[in-house]
Order: sequence, then C-alpha cells, then structure tokens
Amino acid sequence: MLLALIALLCVGLQLGKIRREETINGTIHDLKSPLNSAFTTLGWIASGETNEAKRKAIERVQAEVKHQVSNIEALLVTVRKDRNRLVLKKEDIDMPRLAELTIGSLNTLYREKPHHIELVNRLPQGIRIHADGMYIENVLRNFVENALKYADDGVEVTVTLSADARNLNVDVADNGWGIAPCHLKKIFRQFYQVPQTEERIRKGYGIGLAQSKYIIDEHKGKISVRSTEGKGSTFSFSIPLE
Repeated sequence: MLLALIALLCVGLQLGKIRREETINGTIHDLKSPLNSAFTTLGWIASGETNEAKRKAIERVQAEVKHQVSNIEALLVTVRKDRNRLVLKKEDIDMPRLAELTIGSLNTLYREKPHHIELVNRLPQGIRIHADGMYIENVLRNFVENALKYADDGVEVTVTLSADARNLNVDVADNGWGIAPCHLKKIFRQFYQVPQTEERIRKGYGIGLAQSKYIIDEHKGKISVRSTEGKGSTFSFSIPLE
C-alpha cells in the first residue's frame, strides 16, 4: 500500500510538472505571436517609408519588438534550465548596423539620464558574420543597458567590434560602479544579483546575464567580464565567424 501511494504521488508530481511546462509554453506562444506580427508589419511599413527620419524611428521600434521576442524566448530557456532548447536561426548579419540600432534604441530609452555611448568599429570591410541576429542583439543590449543602469549620471560607454582569424569579438566597456572580485565568478549564474547598497541600488532579477551566457554558449562562443570596483567594467563575448 505504501509503495502504491508513493507511486501515485510521483505520477501526480510528474503530471503537475508537465502541466506547468505546457502552461509556460502556451503563455510564451501567446506572448510571441502578436509581437511577431507587429515586427513583420513594422518591417513592411519601414520598407515603403521615404522619409529617412521616420524610417529610422520605425526601425528603432521594430528593434524594440524584436528584443522583446528574444527576451521571451530566452526567459523560457532560463525557466526550463535547458540550453539545448534554444533554437538558433543563423544568417549573415550586419554587426555594425545591429550595434547602431541597439545604441539608438537605448539612447532613446535612457534619454533622461546623462550618458554617452561610442561605437568603435574595427571590423574588416566585407567580413562575414553568421549568427542569430536577434539573440546577438539581445546580448549586446543586455551589456549596454547594464552599463547605463549601474552607473552615475554622465557614464561613458564604449562598444568595440573587432575580429581575429576565427572570431567576432565584442567588448562593452564603461566607467560605472564596477563589481567587486567576489561577485565576478557568479555574475552569469541564473538569478544571481550583485548585492545593492544604500548608495547604489541595483534593480533586476538576475536573468539578463544568464540569458546572455545561454545564447553565447549556443553559438559555441565565450563570454567574460573584467571589472574594478569604483572604476568600471568590461563585458565581452566572442563567437565563431563561420
């Protein structure tokens, strides 16, 4: 009798887990569908817009929608704790253009906070970068947005694009608050947050950098951070060119 009760309990727990996963999947689908439609519609509108300023504004909104779709998918990966469920749609991407759109979007979002973001493009002309643009934009955005959030007014951020024989390299450096050495090894863990102080409030859920690591791992790349408390941080990632 006891064994039967244990077996029934195990089956019940498993069914509950399956139902929860189905609920998560259904919610993710419901969230993504209208955003994907909006993304497609905005692309169609932008393609027919002759006014350069209006076209750029539409593209910035389209980038925001794409970022939200990426966030939703990456959040599902984080909740499941299963990196193999991330499906990449690789294509040739214009990395400088992607960086410009990301920076433009964040400049608009953080227009009330004094800051400066510089893009340094050291990529050879005509270089071929084959990756999932939506997810790579997600990582870059996470890095730049964190640099803006965890810094005082007037923060300087430098995004550097470069390449070696095998890899695309992206570095995001800032002169913000920095991170103490004891936290650096944990910074890419799920739900890990650097403790806040009375002077410096660090808002977040500890998901963005974990998502970034999932994405770069799936691209067979590397992700890292260098930081000095009180002086700033440099978050970096590299992915194979082919």
